Amino acid sequence: MDNIQDNNCDSIHHVNYDNKEIIIIATAHVSKKSQEDVKRVIESERPDSVCVELDQSRFKTITEKSDFSSMDIVKVIKEKKAIVVLVNLLLASFQRKIAKNMDVEPGCEMIQAIKSAKEINADIVLADRDIQVTFKRIWRKSTFIQKFKLLSQILGTFLLSADNIKEDEIEKMKTSDSLDGAINMMWKSFPLIKEVLLDERDRFLANKIRCAQGQKIVAVLGAAHVPGVKKYLNKEVSFVPQTIENREFSRHISNKSITDQEKSLLNTHYTPENQKESKYSKSYALKNNIGPESENGILDILYNKIPKSGITGTIVAIIIPAILLIWIVYGFFNNSGVENLLSYILGTGCGAALGSLVASAHPITVLVGFFAAPVTVMHPLLGVGWFTGLSEALLKKPKVSDLQNLSEDIKSLKGFYKNRFSRILLVIIVSSLGTNLGIFLGIPLFNKFIVPSILSLF
Repeated sequence: MDNIQDNNCDSIHHVNYDNKEIIIIATAHVSKKSQEDVKRVIESERPDSVCVELDQSRFKTITEKSDFSSMDIVKVIKEKKAIVVLVNLLLASFQRKIAKNMDVEPGCEMIQAIKSAKEINADIVLADRDIQVTFKRIWRKSTFIQKFKLLSQILGTFLLSADNIKEDEIEKMKTSDSLDGAINMMWKSFPLIKEVLLDERDRFLANKIRCAQGQKIVAVLGAAHVPGVKKYLNKEVSFVPQTIENREFSRHISNKSITDQEKSLLNTHYTPENQKESKYSKSYALKNNIGPESENGILDILYNKIPKSGITGTIVAIIIPAILLIWIVYGFFNNSGVENLLSYILGTGCGAALGSLVASAHPITVLVGFFAAPVTVMHPLLGVGWFTGLSEALLKKPKVSDLQNLSEDIKSLKGFYKNRFSRILLVIIVSSLGTNLGIFLGIPLFNKFIVPSILSLF
């Protein structure tokens, strides 16, 4: 193994953890060289377990070569997963572009790891967190501005061509200097994204690796995760946080997805730092060193649960309708009730209708958006995208060919619009954005200029 380490010092890493020999292979997900490294290391080392940076759904996708043909668009709409699915599709499409240019399969090193592990009868450990949990944690913890910025960045990346990316540039990204630079740029632009997508998963991956069966373990990880995972396995950093901010701790305790047993676990091992004035404490501190079983439980609570919607989003969802309702009702006591009501209906309705038109929706869907928007704005649990999406799905139901061709169609803007499935996702998102614009721009515009002119005709 020494010659392998010498020849690939940037991609092969050795760690000893509690009498376990852990060999980490830093990879790029679209690299032939990474695939070769994985095959060579597993065959030469013959580990007891092989840990891969996959969750159950991605493992199934890779091993069963599944496509999007089984995806139920109505279920996606009802479960409000349109944005999650759209982001997933865009990122997968961009990765396929690069992989095609490199003449490899996306995730080829993970496929090789699974194949090689089976050949030597090693245990296969799915070490990553569920991708849906990761996306939802990012979305729930993001502010409106952060969400808009993130979507813009993803769309911009999608529109950029990957045809000019060369293999040596992919390999260069696996080196520590280039990697640190990329991570620092991510941290500056999206600190929350780095926290959830990178830092949290580093803990999750490292914990799964240390718990893997056997004395010799090979872990196949994307290069970005290797520095963080090594810190945990080298015991430079504790697996569970030593302190948790009071606000964050309270959110975990009040989360509906947390059981009473899990609440008890947190309360048992964490205590307010200022015991005498616990009401005013700024953080909770870990009481003492705890065993791996308790650490596993705490990690699961802190990083493998979907947090509740932020209080800001909840307040906005209630306050904005309340303000609009008060404004409309007050108008009837001030001789402007009809004017305010018409401005509200036309502002929100036209915003949703315009968004639907931009997404190339069916004319009936455009009308559905117009009539649904004024109602859904007043109801915090309803969204106009739910109605426009269902309307479009019924009027232009995706065919089997749309689902089978989805991965190819979304490679271009024209294909995105042409494919019925991806267009429905656009209708949901853009009609919702149009409604929001209608609230903040449309209502004032109609109220000041258009509605008074209309009413003066009568």
